[in-house]
Amino acid sequence: MDCPGIYRILNTKENKSYIGGTVNLRVRKNQHFSLLSRRIHKNRFLQEDFDRLGECCFIFEHLVICKPFQIHCLEEKFIEKYNTLENGYNIEKTGCVIKGQKRNPETGNRISIANTGNRQSIETKEKLSKINIGKKLSKETKNKISLANKGRKLSNREVEIIRQRNYGNTYNLGKKRNSETKDKQKQSQIAKIKENNYNGHLNEEAIKVIKFMQKYCNYKGLQTKLSKLYKISKPTLADIKNERTWVHLKI
Repeated sequence: MDCPGIYRILNTKENKSYIGGTVNLRVRKNQHFSLLSRRIHKNRFLQEDFDRLGECCFIFEHLVICKPFQIHCLEEKFIEKYNTLENGYNIEKTGCVIKGQKRNPETGNRISIANTGNRQSIETKEKLSKINIGKKLSKETKNKISLANKGRKLSNREVEIIRQRNYGNTYNLGKKRNSETKDKQKQSQIAKIKENNYNGHLNEEAIKVIKFMQKYCNYKGLQTKLSKLYKISKPTLADIKNERTWVHLKI
């Protein structure tokens, strides 16, 4: 039936339902059973029972024919009527997405549990990749991604994936950085040094004292005394002395 309305996917063996609304009941039925038969349905609970019981235990029913603008309201009413949030397959109160709508924590937890363990198929990944080709991120989005990844350490698996991806990549081979790029990288390193302060308890004043002592008071046992005084290792002191760290501070 090519018309809008509310439908139910009924598990006849366990009397559990999934309620949905659509602008085309026939197309939506085909979509649901196609995804279920290929084991890629987004609703994990429905998919698990479909795999366990088989297609013969599931039927698609038309509950009501309605106008498109009535779908959202009627869908909520039928979800409440059949109690499909507690004893069914619905994850949230309505399947219609409203711009600006915020989910409550309970709904968010339901969706999180339902999506746990779900993996995108290779076909889906390829489609998403093609969609995003040539797409430019805004400065705001880049800043959000940067803040989210700040301080995050890559796992061994992620490092290996990056290594394999870049294996044989000669794009940067022989490429020379211009003075502008060098300055940007230098400023970035200085900013990181100031922020991290290497070992946390060191500041610029302490580093100036250490550098002064290393330069003008280089007597036997100095490194040991500085190590105990500032609670840092001798290799760290050697890095400061040889200007491998704190390079922006000069004495």
